[in-house]
Amino acid sequence: MASTGSRARPARCAPDDAAVTVIATHAGAVDACRLAFAPDASAVQAVRQRASATALARVMAGAQRSLKQLRLQPAVPARDWGDAAEVLAGMMQQAPARPAEAAHGGKAAAEEPAEIICWIDEIDDAEMNEEIERLRREATGEPPLPVKPGPRRIYKYKPDDYARTWVPGERAARKYPGWENMTKPERREFFGYTHTGPVAPLEMLTPASRAALRLGRSEGRMAGSGAVMAVKAAAVGRRFAKARQDPMQQSAARNMPRAPRW
Repeated sequence: MASTGSRARPARCAPDDAAVTVIATHAGAVDACRLAFAPDASAVQAVRQRASATALARVMAGAQRSLKQLRLQPAVPARDWGDAAEVLAGMMQQAPARPAEAAHGGKAAAEEPAEIICWIDEIDDAEMNEEIERLRREATGEPPLPVKPGPRRIYKYKPDDYARTWVPGERAARKYPGWENMTKPERREFFGYTHTGPVAPLEMLTPASRAALRLGRSEGRMAGSGAVMAVKAAAVGRRFAKARQDPMQQSAARNMPRAPRW
């Protein structure tokens, strides 16, 4: 039978002793509960074992509180530094500033350049739109955009970029009057159109586009022949409907001799 420890409280002890007390009381409480609920235990023994388990659980709770208090205590007593912090702060404020040095004994970082070159084909759309807006405001005399920190960015095409091969023509210098203010011949002359066919010249199309164009023409011819047949069938149907509505033709049709059925 587990020993009873009613109203017993653990004395202040070392952390190791408190831990041993917690483990021992927990094991005793488990044994007492097992004996109290055993099938062959009498009513008196069950009551005593339950009381023993309750007392051991109370002792274990007290030991846990003592162990927690011991763990919260500092390992060594706090040291009194007095006014050492104020004296040290005053000395640091009076000391001359240390010159800036590179980390890990390396060379000092180079000064940030005033301008950097950015290639146009390597920037995103938002940055490109911002540069276009800056140039527009600069050309129209509007207030400039806020200046970002850091070096100024200059946007250029790469030396071998395809955009450097563009040669503006004579028409590019003329002002576009607007599509609605021009006739078709004027638009053709303005944009330099010389082709007169129904579609673009075949030599300007890709092989896939040429194949698709030929397929579309063949399908158009098939659709045209089908439409002709549909029109002819509709005309024949109208003639038959009109004959059925004419009483003279209906009587003639009834009086016509019919072929014998074999």
